[in-house]
Amino acid sequence: MLPEDIELLLLIHPKGMSDSMLYAIDQFVMNGGRLIAFLDPLAEQEQLGTNPMMATQPSAGSDLNALTRGWGVTLREDQVVLDAQAALSVAGLNGQAVRHLGIIGLDSSHFVSSDVTTASLETINLSSVGVFDIDPNSSINITTILSSSDYASTTDAIRIQTLTDPQELLNEFSATSERYSFAVKISGPAQTAFPDRVNESADVIVSSVENINVMLVADTDLLSDRMWVQVQSFFGQSVVTPWANNGDFVINAVDNLVGSNDLIGIRSKGKFSRPFNVVLNLRRDAEASYLTSANDLQAQLEATEAKLTALENPTDAGAGLSVTPEQQAALVQFQDEKLRIRKELREVRHQLEKDIQALGSTLKFINIIMMPLLIVAFMLFRNLVRTSRRSADYS
Repeated sequence: MLPEDIELLLLIHPKGMSDSMLYAIDQFVMNGGRLIAFLDPLAEQEQLGTNPMMATQPSAGSDLNALTRGWGVTLREDQVVLDAQAALSVAGLNGQAVRHLGIIGLDSSHFVSSDVTTASLETINLSSVGVFDIDPNSSINITTILSSSDYASTTDAIRIQTLTDPQELLNEFSATSERYSFAVKISGPAQTAFPDRVNESADVIVSSVENINVMLVADTDLLSDRMWVQVQSFFGQSVVTPWANNGDFVINAVDNLVGSNDLIGIRSKGKFSRPFNVVLNLRRDAEASYLTSANDLQAQLEATEAKLTALENPTDAGAGLSVTPEQQAALVQFQDEKLRIRKELREVRHQLEKDIQALGSTLKFINIIMMPLLIVAFMLFRNLVRTSRRSADYS
């Protein structure tokens, strides 16, 4: 059993736990203990110190499914969520910024505003996050407090682990229109996950309880500095500047489970960014349209190149000795077609960026220039009206 003076148990990436340890955690929760567990199908932070030769080997994920399944929650095995709407930009192979569908930034639209853990937060960044499956028939209270957008899907964890170019995820992506659960709170009446062991034990064991308090998060990388703080050296001292609310999220979770909810409002008032949601939505829609057009053009290009190869390298030995006028004309036609398709591919890519930049520039112009000008014009008009009224009163 765990020590009796523990109020809250914080688990981070638990792997290979014995049945005895799982049973001890089960009884800790059943006896009124609070549990926060950060689980992960692919803990990238864990891989940073591993042998590069082992990078292609699947990384063992963590879960507490043997314990949480009885509560109606399971972490989907070896599955990572991709989100086209919440994806963050990283450096691609050519050094240019590219959106990584497996590294996502959640804003208030992905939070449950009624929950004190996330109510005052603005941004939480996750990487290779897993997904919780919730049993709809469970009698216990299960609340999703962090979730994906509707433009999300899942992929194998090994796909992310062996990824060399984030652009590949964009090319392969297809949304499922399902919102995936990243973090859940579990409360209410519960039964022990080890009923057989209860029957066999001679000790005093709790088999059921009226209320438990558990929080599960399907990512451990959110705890790493790279996801939410910038560390700089200042006169020999490390200065930490947060650019996301990951730390606030953890503190709020602890306060919520063992402290007063009134403390939550003190923790997280910072505002870091105001994204242009219209621009983000346009990028998502444009990318979807671009991928459809690009994939069609790519298929045409491959078919054309195959025909060119067949004409340039005929299988018939006798046919290779001379080229008929018809074959020569076909070669020229396919080469022209190949150039045309490549040109259309470039135009599709150019139009994608052009549409996004145009709308972004328009919105920025309105927010940065037009709105201040309108405010100044309104103040001048208001001042003119006041001056006119005063002049009328004096006369």
